Amino acid sequence: MAASLPSLLESGRTGFDAFVFSRKTPAVVYDLGRLREDASALLALCAKAEAICCYAVKANRHPLILREFAAAGFGADVASAGELDLATAAGLSPLVATAPGLDARTIGQIDRSRGTVYFDHLSQIEHAVDLGIDLDRHGVRVSMPGDYAAFGFDPRIELDVLRRRFGYRPRRFHVHNGENLSCARLRARLEDIGDLLAAFPATEINMGGGYGVLSNDWNELTKAFELMARFGRRRRVGLVFEFGKVAVARAGVLVVTILARKLRGRRQILVADASSYNLGSFERRVLLKQFPRGGRRMPTTIVGPSCYEEDVFALDEMCPALQAGDRLAFVTFGAYTMSIAASLHGLPAPAEHFYGSREG
Repeated sequence: MAASLPSLLESGRTGFDAFVFSRKTPAVVYDLGRLREDASALLALCAKAEAICCYAVKANRHPLILREFAAAGFGADVASAGELDLATAAGLSPLVATAPGLDARTIGQIDRSRGTVYFDHLSQIEHAVDLGIDLDRHGVRVSMPGDYAAFGFDPRIELDVLRRRFGYRPRRFHVHNGENLSCARLRARLEDIGDLLAAFPATEINMGGGYGVLSNDWNELTKAFELMARFGRRRRVGLVFEFGKVAVARAGVLVVTILARKLRGRRQILVADASSYNLGSFERRVLLKQFPRGGRRMPTTIVGPSCYEEDVFALDEMCPALQAGDRLAFVTFGAYTMSIAASLHGLPAPAEHFYGSREG
């Protein structure tokens, strides 16, 4: 098991640094050894909570990444027909799904795969009824206090409609509420879920994801899962978790080449050959503190090659004087990067490389 999920990729892994800086740029390089360690740690946390452990395909849908999680023993959280097809091809099981855009065909596919749909709105339940699906095999997403207001059913006013219209009393609930920032906040959330269960007895609670901040302190993450495990046992409900960012973010490094250097007083501005606009903003990006040459550090801004002033990778980094042709690497590019990559100015997407692949 990984001793600490929070530590970032850094020099010391035999051969990894050389592999990263030998790639043609721009490129995202995955350390599969690190990914496997983090996957093992998350599986262990779920095992202690007697919970189902799923990988959120939205975080990174590369087929090799998906096969790694399938081999480790993860199920899959999917939110579209495309993600469902990829998860099925990779052998991820069991399947869970919730999203406002799930259509009748996709809901039917998930049901035939013995997966669980957490319905987001009445139209999805109507589709399921039209398909002859046993609603009791599935569940609903609910909007809890402080939750995303646009997603799921409001349990105060909408769940009774399901009973009256469809004779459906959900026993499986999805309660994802974004990023869990602390154990104190998690305790408050569990109290809210307890209130839900008092009104609507359940057999399963899908806690979703959102453990990236907690994972910056392994002790806090462990305490969080101990809290949830005790909650599940006390309430006699099964738990499901959907790990995305925390499962794969730290396994990915972006490597870029400096195209140009500008001096603005005592500050240097470095232009990289990849655009931050094209690579998502879900994750905090961190510059690796290793450079091709030493010397005195100076305040540094690192920008992309686009025409936009806010295309920025880093502000106020202390770096040595660098030149065109030097390379830089950033960490936490494993999640929500290539899965949402865009192409402003038609710039090419970074290539993807895998260090430690079982497939060579």
